[in-house]
Amino acid sequence: MSHVAAVLPLPWWWSKAFMANSPDARGSETPPPLSPDAEQTAVARRRVGPLVLFFVALGLVGYFVFDAADGFVNADVVDSRVAELRSDIDELEWQADQLSALVAFLDSNEYIERTAREELGLVRPGEEAIAIEAPTQPGLRIVQSPWWANLLHGP
Repeated sequence: MSHVAAVLPLPWWWSKAFMANSPDARGSETPPPLSPDAEQTAVARRRVGPLVLFFVALGLVGYFVFDAADGFVNADVVDSRVAELRSDIDELEWQADQLSALVAFLDSNEYIERTAREELGLVRPGEEAIAIEAPTQPGLRIVQSPWWANLLHGP
C-alpha cells in the first residue's frame, strides 16, 4: 500500500500523521499492549460502529418504504380528483352547449317576431291586433331549471 501511495498523488484528506502511524512507517515493531480499561473501550468502539451503521441503514430503508407508500396513497387521491374535475368539465360543457343554443334561439327571427307580437303588441301590415286580458295567476312558478330553459319551450 505504501508503494502505491508513493507513486500516486495523495488526496487532500490524507494526512502525514496517518502515514506516520501506518505499519510500514513504524517498521516491524508492535504497538504497546493496552490496559484492560483501554482494551474494553476499544472493543466497545468496534461494536458501536456496525450498530450505528445498521440503524442508519434501517432508518433509510424505513424512509424510502414510507415515501413509496405515501406516493401510492397520493396517487389514488390525485386520480379521484382528476375524475371529479373531468365530470365537472363535462357538466360545464353541457351548460355551454345549452347557452349556445339559447343564444342562437334569441338571435333567430322566430323569437324576435314572437316577442314583438306577444310582449310589444306589434302586428304585420294587413293584420289586426286583438288584446284579451287574461286573469293573473299569483304564485306562478318556473318549473324548469335553469330559468333560461323556459325560453326555449315557450309559454
